[in-house]
Amino acid sequence: MITEEPNLDPHTTVDLMDVKSPELVNCPISLSEWSNRQEASVEIWDSHGYCVFVNEGWRKLWQMPDHVLVGSRYKITADVEGIQSKPVWQVLRLAFSGADSIATETPPSFYDPHDEDGRDGRPRWSEGFIVPLWTGADEVDSEGPAYTAILLNDVTEFAFARQRLRASAAQIQNAFSNNLKDARKKLAAQKKRQRMTASLPPEMAVRCAPAPDAAKISTEQARLLALLAKGYTIKEASSVLVKSEKTLYVQLNQAAVKLGLHSIAQLTIYACRWFGPIP
Repeated sequence: MITEEPNLDPHTTVDLMDVKSPELVNCPISLSEWSNRQEASVEIWDSHGYCVFVNEGWRKLWQMPDHVLVGSRYKITADVEGIQSKPVWQVLRLAFSGADSIATETPPSFYDPHDEDGRDGRPRWSEGFIVPLWTGADEVDSEGPAYTAILLNDVTEFAFARQRLRASAAQIQNAFSNNLKDARKKLAAQKKRQRMTASLPPEMAVRCAPAPDAAKISTEQARLLALLAKGYTIKEASSVLVKSEKTLYVQLNQAAVKLGLHSIAQLTIYACRWFGPIP
């Protein structure tokens, strides 16, 4: 959590105008001047974890005044609820400790000012580099670098676009999987219909096209419907199928329930439409 209370510790008042990285030792441009020329957000932190400088890119990215960090009591290395709960903390910890002496890319980090600081503002994603700044003497000092620079870019649009793309990828995968399941169900129903057709004698041949909801009824019920479609009465079907009329009526009622039909008449119409003999 960022606090705007002024920090009275003298080490946070370091003037960076004369602080240069090793590559800029012979260059008249100070670190602060170089930072102000960058479009990216630049933060400079001292070895104690206090911010001593931010550039204009930082102000634009985070929409906050300098004193929220510079000269405040906020200590980044002690921010347990904020920084240490984010993926970027592992990279930051290594840089401050001196364990990582080179510029290291940070993972994308999400920040919502309303949720984290109770401020108005748009949620945003950022990523960049954390750079330990050493001097000749500091390189052999186990205490870590004199300063650590955090360079960040706003990647919110890219991150949200990536999230939408990831969601689309999941949707197309699910759609394909569902379509494949439907196709397999239809194929299974068609094979079942073909097996039922093949099991009937030639005079009871039925249509090869699968009937709607045909997979819901049993093979015996399908045979009975095929006989009704052929013009057989229940008594005649009883003789052919070697079953009692009572059993056949039970089978008809069961088939009607499975097919969502409400009478023997509707069931007979269904049988004639889908189980009638091939013209």
